[in-house]
Amino acid sequence: MTHIHAVLAHKDFEMPNKYYFDFNKVICFSQQPIITNLENVVYKTDGYDDRLVGEYAIWQYLLDNYKDVDWFSLHHYRRILNLYHEHFCVAKPVYFNCSLIQQTVSCHSVKLAQILEAILPKEDFEYLCRTNMLIPYNMMHIRRDVLTEWCKFIKFYIDKVFEILGTSDYDTLLEQMKKDETFTSNVLPNGQVNETKNCDPAYQVRIVAFLTERLNTLFWAKNMHLQPYYCEVDLLENGQKI
Repeated sequence: MTHIHAVLAHKDFEMPNKYYFDFNKVICFSQQPIITNLENVVYKTDGYDDRLVGEYAIWQYLLDNYKDVDWFSLHHYRRILNLYHEHFCVAKPVYFNCSLIQQTVSCHSVKLAQILEAILPKEDFEYLCRTNMLIPYNMMHIRRDVLTEWCKFIKFYIDKVFEILGTSDYDTLLEQMKKDETFTSNVLPNGQVNETKNCDPAYQVRIVAFLTERLNTLFWAKNMHLQPYYCEVDLLENGQKI
């Protein structure tokens, strides 16, 4: 069985030894030169912009470029999936005191909920309106055939989202985000104020990445027969949130 551990990184970082020595092969993805203690650094420059679509860009890259690999794991420079089993693993779910759609509106924008409603089958959107669970980060330990299906599922909806947004260019979307108060204001549609909302346009521009986390949750809800293990995620920086 061949296996790759990949790390998505956007800045200098050092992998703690307790993780590094467990990896048989590590690939660090970055869009610019970085300093790291990992030896094998790959600079991804083509395909989807991971600043917009998040981890999907790296998962698809791994499928396309490592065709002899059977299993893949993806980590972040700030977060490590604490693997403890040679089986399907996903990040441990987070449970909210409201539905996932309500959380999406509160932390991002009502427009994200509207996009999900527009692109998803009715029963799938209704599931997101009922569940209070989010499987975050799109970090997994996953077999090639299942990852292939995951990427097909995510890409189908990513293309629909970009069609609705009218652009897949990072800078264009960022400028749109700066003018959109549903993203940059912490006043919710019901008039309440979310004091903890991150209203920075540079954060909210990751609209498609946030949507893929909801789609990831939906994918695993549809594939529970695979019985994924819920793995703890070790945070390497202080003050991190979902």
